[in-house]
Amino acid sequence: MTKATSPMTIFTKIVCWFVAVNALAGAILLLFWPAHTDTLFFWEIRPPLNAALFGALYLGGAVVVGYLTYKGQWEPARFLVPVLVSTVFTWLPLASPGLLCIGSRCRYNR
Repeated sequence: MTKATSPMTIFTKIVCWFVAVNALAGAILLLFWPAHTDTLFFWEIRPPLNAALFGALYLGGAVVVGYLTYKGQWEPARFLVPVLVSTVFTWLPLASPGLLCIGSRCRYNR
């Protein structure tokens, strides 16, 4: 048997729309201006191809969160959370090797 999904509260909808709009803005910046992340984004992402890949991830997240917020149901997206988290932590070290290093354990020649 499948359980019926519960509707979102108005506060949850507001927060989810905020997240979706911010993810969409980040996706637009990263997809259309990937070489200018030093001035347009929170940090510089090099090479620009990595910025474009992050933009695609942001766009995917914005579409999913926006669609499910529009529907008013969050339960259908529960399976996406582990996928998105594992994707981010797989690509993040590849895109910016020193970002996840703690202390002096990670040293890279630049």
